[in-house]
Amino acid sequence: KEFVVDFSDTGYSVQEINQKLLDRGIIGGYDLSRCSNMKHCMLLCITEIHTTGDIDNLSESIKEILK
Repeated sequence: KEFVVDFSDTGYSVQEINQKLLDRGIIGGYDLSRCSNMKHCMLLCITEIHTTGDIDNLSESIKEILK
């Protein structure tokens, strides 16, 4: 399942968030900033190969990055 996360109000670009995720060993989402109306948006995809732990790790990592 694919979904878009808007980081407009965070003060971070998707590129910065993806780099911080990569520093933690997590491959982030697709940067949609090439689309004019989605400047600070990231496309994420979660499938059956991702465990609940994987999803929790991504979520917690994003929370920590945005603090």
